[in-house]
Amino acid sequence: MVYGNLNAKKMIKRREFIKRGTLLAGVSLLDSVNIIKAATNKSNPTILLFSSWQTVNIGDIAHTPGMLRLLKKYIPQAKLILWPKDINDEVEKMLRVNFPDVQIVFNSPDEMGKINLEEFNKAVEKADFFLHGSGPGVFDLDKFSQLTKTGKPYGIYGVTVSGVSEQQRNIFNEAKFIMTRETASIEVLKKAGITLPVIDFGPDATFGLNLKNEEKGAQILRKYNLEKQKFICVIPRLRRTPYYRIHKYVNWTEEQINQCNELNNKYLSQDMTKLAEVITRWVKETKNKVLLCPEMTYQLELFPEIISKLPEDVKPYVAQLDHYWITDVASSVYKNAHTIVSQECHSPIISYGKGVPAFYIRQPEDTIKGQMYYDLGAKDWVFEINETEGKTISDTLMKVYNDYASAQKQVKLIMEKANNRFDTTFKTVKKQVMA
Repeated sequence: MVYGNLNAKKMIKRREFIKRGTLLAGVSLLDSVNIIKAATNKSNPTILLFSSWQTVNIGDIAHTPGMLRLLKKYIPQAKLILWPKDINDEVEKMLRVNFPDVQIVFNSPDEMGKINLEEFNKAVEKADFFLHGSGPGVFDLDKFSQLTKTGKPYGIYGVTVSGVSEQQRNIFNEAKFIMTRETASIEVLKKAGITLPVIDFGPDATFGLNLKNEEKGAQILRKYNLEKQKFICVIPRLRRTPYYRIHKYVNWTEEQINQCNELNNKYLSQDMTKLAEVITRWVKETKNKVLLCPEMTYQLELFPEIISKLPEDVKPYVAQLDHYWITDVASSVYKNAHTIVSQECHSPIISYGKGVPAFYIRQPEDTIKGQMYYDLGAKDWVFEINETEGKTISDTLMKVYNDYASAQKQVKLIMEKANNRFDTTFKTVKKQVMA
């Protein structure tokens, strides 16, 4: 990065800062002079990744290691710094073990209570490019805008855009690129009048995941007597995630809480019945086992509802994971499964990366992100829950069971399409980062 003489240009830089307004809310240790710098043909650029949305969902955890792996693959010369929105000790340890050379910086009290403004400010100063990581949307705009206001280039990769607020519009229009994780979001951006030259389909970074924890995975397999490719994993979901029970910072009104509960109670029995039908068919025809497991913390509570709908002779074949796990452990278990049957979006993606067939039983309340399955050629394994009976899902599962080799080939094709999109879109990312 070429700066010139900072002292000689101090007054000019201050005028730039004043024109831009407040730079980093609450950040006082970093002089504005040192922030507003532009990268110039960096051969070894530094990328600051804003990611890690929450730790109560193995899919939201997966975005970060998936993106870090992709950046290392496509821009290996780059130095990577992670600014996590939300992280805990277990997830931080997992990231440090798998990416020991990635610096992690904190500047918000809701991130494990860790605040190190001096380290954070130095990271912002050092960064040549800011990247908003893959996820359900463009998150925490107040935080991300702290970076966008520095005058340094930034981009957005692998997100769903369900709507465009005025604050988002300003951020989008100044970005170097927006890669959405499904094509439905591109249509949203077009309808909103976003005219950014580079808008493309860049898959969810979970497709780039390559995590494992063989030791803990093996412990689970032994505990529940699960043999390789002789069990399926089943992941349930409520229609709307009850975040008011999960995060302290969620301040829903009583009306919002009631609406959430009413919606979930309306569909709970019929949604779990469809999973029970699939489990019953699998057990009766294969005599193989089932592991009920969560993608989110609260889903452990749903297992008894499923069990209550099973015939007595099927129940002994069904194990219930007795704790929430994180992404590397889940990945190691999924790798050994025959098939994944999930009402959540990301467990199937994690499984595809391990070569394992997986079904996504999509609930219409689960945003437009499900379009990614159609975009990547997985339409035969997507079941729109309001339009699908348990028998249809069961029939497809038994088809996979009876011709597993063809199913594995289908997984390979899905991953090839995802990787081809990564190859294409990361050319753009690299060009912009290196500019």
